[in-house]
Amino acid sequence: MKFTYLAAAALVAAYAAVFATIRRTRDMALNNYRSVPYEAELAVREAEEWRPANNGWGSFTAQADGFKVKVIFPLKDLTAMPQPGEIWRVCGRLGREERGVRKLWVKGEQAGIEKTGELKTRNLMTWCARLKRKLSKRMGLGVDATTANLNRAIILGERWRIDGESRAVFITAGTMHVFAISGLHVMVVAKTMLILLALLAVPHRTAPAVMLPFLWLYVYMTGLSPSAVRAATMATFYFSAGIFRRKANALVAWSLTFIIIHLIDPMSILEVGSVLSFTVMFAILLIGRYLEDFPPSKWHFLAYSTAAWAAGVPVTAHVFGQVTPAGIVANLALVPIAAVEVSVGFAGMLAGMVSDAAGTLMNGLASLVIKLMYAISYAAAHLPFASVEVEPWGWRAVVLWYASALAALWIFRKAYFAWRVKI
Repeated sequence: MKFTYLAAAALVAAYAAVFATIRRTRDMALNNYRSVPYEAELAVREAEEWRPANNGWGSFTAQADGFKVKVIFPLKDLTAMPQPGEIWRVCGRLGREERGVRKLWVKGEQAGIEKTGELKTRNLMTWCARLKRKLSKRMGLGVDATTANLNRAIILGERWRIDGESRAVFITAGTMHVFAISGLHVMVVAKTMLILLALLAVPHRTAPAVMLPFLWLYVYMTGLSPSAVRAATMATFYFSAGIFRRKANALVAWSLTFIIIHLIDPMSILEVGSVLSFTVMFAILLIGRYLEDFPPSKWHFLAYSTAAWAAGVPVTAHVFGQVTPAGIVANLALVPIAAVEVSVGFAGMLAGMVSDAAGTLMNGLASLVIKLMYAISYAAAHLPFASVEVEPWGWRAVVLWYASALAALWIFRKAYFAWRVKI
């Protein structure tokens, strides 16, 4: 078992190193599109992110080959607005990457935008978009706009609603990940659904079979973000084990998800979110297996938080040229609070569809949790050396970091058990 985890750790280090090398080459190629037209067919998935500007420009977001793109186009060129599930051919100038998104400006001599088709799932996507708008509206009951927008960003993935000041605080504190629909959200929502099914007397063995379709509906409704799809895929393998009378194994679920995601979309190796998701999740699994050899302790959660932070450092250092030491402190307090917020916010979203009073009450509770999350991130962001600018790391620095982390774990284990023998 230990050899399996060590082999997998070596694979993750190699994976991150390959990502660092290939992505830098890809970015150099994409930067050439700043001077020549970039053309692609893009599927619109997040219609809420389209919003007209005062100067007659509109925008929508989509997933291109290995990166997320925000298409900005003149409204005068369109007779109909882009909608979820539609496919549009666009040609324009590709801008720099900002917070994981590249802007594609539809302007210039060869620029253009036109609708070319629709996805087969268009009707379901349109229905989910309408449902998402209704739920988003109910999440504003009884709370101020800023807090409601942060709640919408956490539960529904509407990160474009986050104001610039709040975004800067969470980024500096290294806690911006709580706004991405990812493993934390999916697992909390899944377990919340299982609790509801248990209260409805659904048998324990069949509950996952009932829960999983609704879990995927939630992921679909929030825009099928790659992080949510990865998390839902892993949750499907993990929770399905009981249906077939098998013991759930998180490493097996992680491995199957890793293989399937990269077989379906090999270009996902260039996505920052994908690399962070797989490396951080594996670090959590690895440290969990590592801690099995130690007696239970209240300090174990610190080990989980540190492992998750350490796994993400090489990726953020390579992509953003930034290291956030404050992330250890902030995430130690923020992650469990964020889990509470997801649970309360999700319940409030559903309660708001049933009753205004119930929705107002639950939204108020979610508001208190969100304000606490902001206070923690604000305090962490103002710590000395909360965020350190560094030269972007290459693959050698990435491998050296992971090798040093594994060596530190090995040395600590040897020293601990040597100390236990002496006493």
